[in-house]
Amino acid sequence: MDLPVTLDARGRVRFTAMFYAPKGETSNDYKVQVNVRARGGKLSAQVVSMQRVR
Repeated sequence: MDLPVTLDARGRVRFTAMFYAPKGETSNDYKVQVNVRARGGKLSAQVVSMQRVR
């Protein structure tokens, strides 16, 4: 079982997210990786991977 959210020392955040489309009554799960860094005293994030979980 995956942990809900993981954060490593390099600023990589990993988690599973659910996308729900109410009109179609469907949902899909995705494994997501986000890189977080500080720029000019502010945090920024970039999605670097998003894979559908079947």
